[in-house]
Order: sequence, then structure tokens, then C-alpha cells
Amino acid sequence: MTDKKKLSFDERLHVVKHCLDHGLDYKGTAIRFGISYNQVYSWTKKYQERGENGLIDKRGIRKKPDEMTSEELEIYEEKQKQKDQLKKEQEEELIGALSPYLNDKRTLQQKKYELIRRYHDERGWSILWMCSLFKIGRSSYYKWNHARKRRAREE
Repeated sequence: MTDKKKLSFDERLHVVKHCLDHGLDYKGTAIRFGISYNQVYSWTKKYQERGENGLIDKRGIRKKPDEMTSEELEIYEEKQKQKDQLKKEQEEELIGALSPYLNDKRTLQQKKYELIRRYHDERGWSILWMCSLFKIGRSSYYKWNHARKRRAREE
């Protein structure tokens, strides 16, 4: 088993060129550089298809809006509108579910915690986002949740 290594662009290029110079010897190249056979194969195929640009690691890199073509920008803006609309609908739903308890300060905090737990469990909504919406610390929610579980075990 090889250790996971993070190789630079130049190192990946060196690995690929070695593999190509040795008749596509993926196994020998993998052993020589201490990386997996699959990684050598993948880099070599990318290099053969796209050249050196195929070896650039683009994970997590997104274009900025000023670097996008007009079509890309249009798609980006539409997706942003959809995300904003969804968040607005989610906020309205949460606030609506909380509204019957707004006049009772004693149960209000408890209901916030319960709503966060329910919407996270049932719909997968972000705990962090709901805590920020209700202006409660995330650690406070987790403290409440752990205490609730502890009480349930004791009963």
C-alpha cells in the first residue's frame, strides 16, 4: 500500500513522462515513485488526452464572475437566484413554524432547538445555518441536544 502523497504539477509531469518513456509501464512507474498504479494510469491518460493542462488540479477552483463567458455568467446568476429563493422559502417556513411561540419566552428557546433538530433530521437542513437564523450559538444547540439524549437514556 502506498502512502498518500500530494505531488506538485512538475512532479506529476515528471511521473507521466517517465511512464511514457518506459513504454507505458504503469506498474514500474508506480513502484519507482511510491504512488499507486491507478494514479499513474489516470495522470498518463489525462496527459495523453489534454496535454499538460490535464495534469492541473482544478478541484475546488471556480471561475470568478468577471472571468466567465456570458453563457456561464447567465447560468451562474440563475443558480444564485434559485439558491436565494430556496433559502428565503426555508427561512419563511422556519419562522412560520416558530411564530405560535413568539409570545411565550419560556418555551421559545426550547422550540427553536426542537425545530432545528426536526428540520435537520427530516430535511437535512444545515444546523449552522438554522442556528444563525435563530441567533443561537451552535454550541448551545449541541449542549441542549446532548442533554436531551442523556435525559432520554435515564428515563
